Amino acid sequence: QIEEWSKYRDEFTDELARHKGLMGLPDPPPCELCLELNTIYRCLDCFFRHMLCQRCTTITHQSDPLHNIQKWTGEFFTRITLHDLGATYQLGHRPGETCAMPPAAMDLTLFDVLGITTVCIRYCSCREPGRQRPPRVQLLRMRWFPATLKQPGTAFTFRLLDFLHKLQTRSKINLYDVYATLISIHNASGLSPPIYSYNDLAFASCMWVDLRRVHRGGGAHIDGRFNALAPGSLAIDCPACPHPGKNLVTNSVDQWVHLWPMRASWVNTLYLSMDANFKLKQKERGFSDPPLSNGLAYMISDAILKTHLAECASKGLTSEV
Repeated sequence: QIEEWSKYRDEFTDELARHKGLMGLPDPPPCELCLELNTIYRCLDCFFRHMLCQRCTTITHQSDPLHNIQKWTGEFFTRITLHDLGATYQLGHRPGETCAMPPAAMDLTLFDVLGITTVCIRYCSCREPGRQRPPRVQLLRMRWFPATLKQPGTAFTFRLLDFLHKLQTRSKINLYDVYATLISIHNASGLSPPIYSYNDLAFASCMWVDLRRVHRGGGAHIDGRFNALAPGSLAIDCPACPHPGKNLVTNSVDQWVHLWPMRASWVNTLYLSMDANFKLKQKERGFSDPPLSNGLAYMISDAILKTHLAECASKGLTSEV
């Protein structure tokens, strides 16, 4: 396969170089929509990379604030953002609608799988019934996860958080390497102002995993939401272990009796074990953050544990080691 591909290596090289220029268009190229000879821009994420002027670029990206834009300087393409082109996105309304009481626009640093970009947004301040929502809810309606609860200046797309969760589960890569990769996509040369949002990404990633766990456990569809979850309701049963009524036939032992009479009773044995860290390596650090799934998954809650330990202490069952 490599030998066959090497015959077309020059062709592939020419096509890659072709994307660095105007793709065979005259210089300067006209806008492909309004035909004006203004400064030309192109989008790297749109299916058709049309050469458009500034006005047509912002109009065609009213629903795509995360796309990467490039500007033709006369010799090469340079990176630019929709924020630099003056694009502003109204939250809390349908595309094209304006808020009756629009506040001042603000910049939002947005992390996505496509990279990092700055988006100019304007929150909705309508006082109509059913429209009064805090900024964090307006961001969540856009599938953007806010880094803070009050006046968020950074957000992460749902797509990025879901991708991080699947990537860490499959590849075991640490979060910092993923964050460094996003920074490299945004600012590989290091010439742009640095962005320090690793702690925000770590917080959002942790909250995202907890929210997805609650959704899978049915917590989003019951009255009381999180507070109504029963202890252990977020735990997932092991599919390999025998569970009567789920993956275990009631008379499954009988079919093995004539084959292994002495071992038939052990066919559907449930083995329970726990691998704990008794060295307490991080005991000196202490943990001030409360657990998110306190007693809802595989471990009992702190309150039940402390009550049990108090009963053991009153009975004189403490260890002397």
